[in-house]
Amino acid sequence: MKLKLDGLTGETLEFAVKLNTMLENVPEGLSKEQVENIIREETGKYAEILGEFDASKPGTVKAALVEQGNKINELLEQIGKGLGGSTTWEDFKKELDSPTIQDQLKENKKKKSGNVTFTMKVAGPETRTGGVTNSSTSLTNQLVGNENAPVYTIRRGKPFILEFVTVGQTDAPALVWFDEVPRTGDFAVTAEGATKVLIEYVFNRTSTDYRKAAGRVIITEEFDKDYPRLVSTIKQLMNIDCLNEMNALILTDMISQASPFAYTGLNGAISNPDDYAAIGAAICQLQSFFYEPNVLVINPADAWAMRLTKDLQGRYQMSPLTGADGKTYEFGAIITDPRVAIGYAFVGDGSIYNVDLRGELIVRMGYSTGDFEANQYTLLVEQYFFNHISQAKKPGFIYFNFGTVKAAIAAA
Repeated sequence: MKLKLDGLTGETLEFAVKLNTMLENVPEGLSKEQVENIIREETGKYAEILGEFDASKPGTVKAALVEQGNKINELLEQIGKGLGGSTTWEDFKKELDSPTIQDQLKENKKKKSGNVTFTMKVAGPETRTGGVTNSSTSLTNQLVGNENAPVYTIRRGKPFILEFVTVGQTDAPALVWFDEVPRTGDFAVTAEGATKVLIEYVFNRTSTDYRKAAGRVIITEEFDKDYPRLVSTIKQLMNIDCLNEMNALILTDMISQASPFAYTGLNGAISNPDDYAAIGAAICQLQSFFYEPNVLVINPADAWAMRLTKDLQGRYQMSPLTGADGKTYEFGAIITDPRVAIGYAFVGDGSIYNVDLRGELIVRMGYSTGDFEANQYTLLVEQYFFNHISQAKKPGFIYFNFGTVKAAIAAA
């Protein structure tokens, strides 16, 4: 679309030339009708103006043309800014010489691998005046909708174990400690001049190596650009899952290191014992070894079976493990966790178990073999840690079967 200049002179010709220049630089996204609407909006209000061609008099055609010329000059200036861009060598060199890019280049040169990515502003309209034609595909609409779409994740367990054990930090490659074993001999009252009883204290040297909970994911550059919220969610889930895996490893080890129920002080002493009685008997065994339990872990099925127990009149029984103030009796917390088998319970003094973190949670992003060529990168999350319990402290943990304990303490 272009105005003819034949027969035009003076300021009228100047106005038409500027208008043609504007039309030549209108962004491609505008249709012919939209361009006409822009021009009509500016010129329509003057279409019926008649009068002298004196530009000094407001309301004349000539004055209107001059005013429109000024507006078109402003419009052309805006279009020129929109079509501009930082694509010159000076802008490119400025970006390349930035401290961040230079540091990355030095690091990659030292490693003889890796790459540096940065973006340059390309030429093209930043803003458009008038309407915009929707020419996006179904895929484009799908990607645009992803930005504000909610993300729902699978429910995960809480890494609770670290709240009850003794947690420390270390940078040692291995941990060493000494376990006391039962001494030989015992103190006794002796007569004057008699030989005293010989007592021997024995310690075993023990050591352990660190373990590692780790995992990795591969993320393509396209996925990173199209689904930034999902990439951020994946990074968060990897941190949570890594800690949960460490929690599961520690809980499994604590159960495997626990002592069995062997207390005989309540054998045959409890009438019609239930699961609460079995837990009480286990606590009694711990206290007989001078331990004060701070955690009880049971399967959710067992927890609800106890809470739903009724008496002969159909009334729900109150748990003797919980007082009126909501605090638990004899130990710190009751944890329900499906990682403990149904029909079993773990109870003990968590402070005797040691977890030493070897550094913080590590998150790495980089290129593995073939990643760079495939336009993808690898995200790795790992946590180094020691988990151990002294052989001398194992009586402070008990892992027991409800039925076995109830059978032992049941009165005839």
